[in-house]
Amino acid sequence: MGIVCTAFTNILWNRSLSMLPANTCSAFYPIQTLTSSFLGVLVFHEILTTSFVLGSTFIIVGVLISLLFQKRTRKEEEVLV
Repeated sequence: MGIVCTAFTNILWNRSLSMLPANTCSAFYPIQTLTSSFLGVLVFHEILTTSFVLGSTFIIVGVLISLLFQKRTRKEEEVLV
């Protein structure tokens, strides 16, 4: 699983760094774990536990809050300039 799922998410991560600014990509770094786990479910038929679903929810909410705060900060900086 480590070779297939984690390697694939690292390839996607490196590809996104070449296409997007680093500060945008850094917000999505925690999602690598989720992607690897979901690939484990799809490829190896692993079972999702309640703790995984709860942890995934926290990660997604954290990323969304980070992105919303980042966009608001950029708009405030544009007004000041």
